[in-house]
Amino acid sequence: MVAIADPTAYIALDSQIEQEAKQRCFTNYLPGFNIPMLPRELSDELCSLIANETRPALVCYIETDLAGNIHSQTAFCFRLCTI
Repeated sequence: MVAIADPTAYIALDSQIEQEAKQRCFTNYLPGFNIPMLPRELSDELCSLIANETRPALVCYIETDLAGNIHSQTAFCFRLCTI
């Protein structure tokens, strides 16, 4: 199972934040700092999976064999609390 924070729960479709995120495409991780795709209030707080906080998440459940071949996959939205 793979889970990532769901920023779409906080960002309106076609908003300025969404347009800027589309242009940036990714967070750039550099030695000692990063240049986030989203504003820091979102990337470091609301859209971050923080221990003991319940947050919206996008989850993908994947079943593979020992060789890594995918046999099934399911994606869903979920409210997740990490520990």
